[in-house]
Amino acid sequence: MNDYVLTYITLHHPMGPVPTELSWSVHDPYDVVVTFYAGVGQPNEWHISRDLLFLGLAHKDGDGDVRLERVTPREFELVLDSPSGYCELVGQVSDLASFLYRTEQIVPRGSETVDVDAWITSVLEAELA
Repeated sequence: MNDYVLTYITLHHPMGPVPTELSWSVHDPYDVVVTFYAGVGQPNEWHISRDLLFLGLAHKDGDGDVRLERVTPREFELVLDSPSGYCELVGQVSDLASFLYRTEQIVPRGSETVDVDAWITSVLEAELA
């Protein structure tokens, strides 16, 4: 079984296109890693709830650092707001919907499971390292 879905999309910002990578794994089915390759330097990585992405395509969702809203039948707006900066990005609904559809074929929403003991162990090991 394919346990990892990876998609490259381009989000648009007023200053130009931003190459973006979406990744997801059955080992953490609630989380989508969104990596932005903008400018020189290290990529910027955000962890976004898969449910927020699903819900944001239907109606405005998110009330914290990450908000997603469908702004036209074909486009969505992703707003990232943190102490280190604010950014509004626009993407194609079809790109995000296709990515989410593939994740749902592997692990349907509502059937996710997480090994809590393994997660706690990994957090503790990271703290001790």
